[in-house]
Amino acid sequence: MAAASATTASATEGPRIVWNKKQRRFETEDKEAYIEYVLVNDGKVMDILHTYVPRSKRGLGMASHLCVAAFDHAKSHSMSIIPTCSYVSVSSIILLVSLSGFSFFFFLQSLILFLALLPFGSCYCGMICMFGGFINL
Repeated sequence: MAAASATTASATEGPRIVWNKKQRRFETEDKEAYIEYVLVNDGKVMDILHTYVPRSKRGLGMASHLCVAAFDHAKSHSMSIIPTCSYVSVSSIILLVSLSGFSFFFFLQSLILFLALLPFGSCYCGMICMFGGFINL
């Protein structure tokens, strides 16, 4: 079996997400939805590249569950995250705001700044420019 480790959840919490170490991704048990990453800086940094959820599973919060599994893994292995994936970069802003206790007003300001940076930045993820490179969980 390709899965090296698994994060489980009850039916009320969401789908079971599996860590597929060999393919460098977190995926649903049926392998239809996934989040892909590469490790950089000698495995100290997880660069999350892409999130995919098939049409049949969209609108169910699947991407969020995948993102949480990746963040939990990175945190438990003392890794930083580069949110190259646009979905992950926006999710990171929400996570940072909720963890830091800032107001919703601060979140809206950050989101507006993020959206403003997209067309002008050298990277697709304005979040990297805004927060200086990495997200440390």
